[in-house]
Amino acid sequence: MPRRKKAGPRPIDTTLGILVDDHQAQTQMGINIHLLGTRSYGLDDEAPIHVTDSMLSLRGTCIHPEDRVGERFDVSLFASIPRDHEWTPRIKDLHASDANGAPRYAKRRGGREPVYAEPPPVARLRKIRGQSAWGIYMRAEPQMITHGLLILATGKPVYLTIHERRVNRQREVRSLGLQTTDPAEE
Repeated sequence: MPRRKKAGPRPIDTTLGILVDDHQAQTQMGINIHLLGTRSYGLDDEAPIHVTDSMLSLRGTCIHPEDRVGERFDVSLFASIPRDHEWTPRIKDLHASDANGAPRYAKRRGGREPVYAEPPPVARLRKIRGQSAWGIYMRAEPQMITHGLLILATGKPVYLTIHERRVNRQREVRSLGLQTTDPAEE
């Protein structure tokens, strides 16, 4: 009888509510950096000449759950136009493979369905040394930065909601949202 593999550590999921108390935004347009200075070999002829980059940085204090109250968070969102779709994983990229590299399928209800691997996180949480603070640096769609600026302009209190997953000492962001309602009231 084959031995069962020992199950790894169970992930711990937490929803964090953060009251945003400061933000900064920046946007710029310029010539593609690959055209400046020494030309590199293998330059993509389809790459745009002009690119636009935007950044939204949010800082706040955790207000939910009770055991994390008072922790500081610094969240930086980066976007670029035109978007580089190479960093955006697709569902087909998660199709699990067997030992020979062939796609895996499971039998369900008389048919075959693809087996998918665990999706990668949106971002990782990094502990800021010597402080009770966390940093998140992530790429985002340009619309998220635009929508975030609109939410910040309402004049209402703004909250970040972060779905955090912790496995051992690693913390990752499963989702991140910006809203004007207190996440504890939802």
